[in-house]
Amino acid sequence: AWGKDHAAELIPYMGETRVVALGSPKHDALLDQLQTVAQQQKPLVVYYSSRANGSHMPLSLFLEHLRAVALAAAKKPAWDFVVRLHPGDKAALLTQALQDLMVPKNLRFTQQEDSYELLKKCSVAIVYSSTIAFEIILFKRRLVLLNLSGLPDPLPIMRYGFGTRVTASSELVTALESEMHKRLRPPPKKVIKALWTDAGGACERIQQIMSQQAGE
Repeated sequence: AWGKDHAAELIPYMGETRVVALGSPKHDALLDQLQTVAQQQKPLVVYYSSRANGSHMPLSLFLEHLRAVALAAAKKPAWDFVVRLHPGDKAALLTQALQDLMVPKNLRFTQQEDSYELLKKCSVAIVYSSTIAFEIILFKRRLVLLNLSGLPDPLPIMRYGFGTRVTASSELVTALESEMHKRLRPPPKKVIKALWTDAGGACERIQQIMSQQAGE
């Protein structure tokens, strides 16, 4: 598991003896890269879309979220906006969904662009149910949780007190402005420690526990 909170979520499904918080080699490598990449000077907002018509994102909610992001982009023409569409979404569905959307010039859509490359550049990220929310915190980017469903959040991310929760499209611009002003403030260390085992050394910890198990 990535950290103690991630382990706590897995234990009910896998059993306490089968879950250990060791960190993530992938995230260790990404963090090393991130040290040399600064946010671009022009503010960049990235919305990481959940899968359209998925368990947490019916098509009507998917469209409502896209309209909210497009409206925010229209109101902030000096910022760049990107919608990172879920790679599992079918092209025909996306074409149909986007054909009636009013898209301002400062908003673009991508399905193939690397999520982490966008995360390195962005100032504020918007999510609904994508687990990249946890990585947004690890990468010290600001976060807006957009939930226009009228239902409880599918991710428990707001319990850490980091980021802004939005439940009406009219609130999105204000939330983005607030998080943009705070974009140089990292998340509290206690949040990072709750989500992640100490950054670095995940490979060594995995090798150590595998060696221990092999010797038993």
